[in-house]
Amino acid sequence: MLRTCLIALCCFLPLIAGPKMTFEKMEHDFGTIDKGEKITHKFSFTNSGDEVLEISDVKASCGCTTAKPEKASYQPGESGVIPVTFNSSRFSGNITKTVTVTTNSTEEPKQVLRIKGMIATEMDISPNYVSFPEVSRNDDVVTREVRISTRQLEKLEISEVTASEDFVKLEPVRVSDKEWKIVVSIKGNDIPADRQSAQAQISFKTNGTKITEGFARVHARVAQPVQATPRSVFFFNSKKGEARETTITLKPNDSKEFKVLKSSSDVAFVSTEVQDDIDGVKKLKVRLTEEAKEGKFNGVIKLETDIAGMPELIIPIRGSVN
Repeated sequence: MLRTCLIALCCFLPLIAGPKMTFEKMEHDFGTIDKGEKITHKFSFTNSGDEVLEISDVKASCGCTTAKPEKASYQPGESGVIPVTFNSSRFSGNITKTVTVTTNSTEEPKQVLRIKGMIATEMDISPNYVSFPEVSRNDDVVTREVRISTRQLEKLEISEVTASEDFVKLEPVRVSDKEWKIVVSIKGNDIPADRQSAQAQISFKTNGTKITEGFARVHARVAQPVQATPRSVFFFNSKKGEARETTITLKPNDSKEFKVLKSSSDVAFVSTEVQDDIDGVKKLKVRLTEEAKEGKFNGVIKLETDIAGMPELIIPIRGSVN
């Protein structure tokens, strides 16, 4: 009779061979917290297997999150917790972070824990990086906007709006009681003539109690009279004794005709040849010759042009021969 009961009981109990980590829950929503706060949640688990559970690694998805179990080994039936701490100092808005737990479980050796929530800030600055790519050197004005808004202040005020460089012009405009915008304007001719790219910082004061000053960065790149595509030449993993070729397109940005007076490479076994125009676009044939020596190499291709604003165009070249 006893034997019959034991057999019947075994039929109803799950048989789990080896260690098994079973969490009460694998995701935690911490709701809304203020920027700068640290929150900790303890993920509870049990070794529901029949052998010792070994935790070999606990890895967070970024440095803002730390996780460490109380110990590494857990007997069958033993419970434990993995405290996960998140530092919100560098974040705002909705976030999701993960922690991957690796064990000796044969059934599921890697399990992913998730924490999520909303980081509330006294004010949001969007974007905090303003890009002006391919700015022509003329008197055309190019504009972007930086938005400053608040969730916590009854009425947002900003003042002393300044830029670290003269080529950046700023105009603060109130949008509502809780939002401002800063209109950022630049002209290509205002960027110093000896610079092909320039950076600046926008700063302003606020009436916040936690955030009293705000910043945004500005980056502008001057459009070259001629655009080279691609901008670099790569001949990696070339075979010794075999030639290779590639073609670079040279296209004027202002539709004006131009001449390449001379093309050359400072790598002895790389030759260049400018081909005929097609609708104002030139082709530069770059050839890695059979004389290429084994090993890595790098250098530049120089193009001399008749363009006053760009008498010389430099194209990097890199590669290796095996």
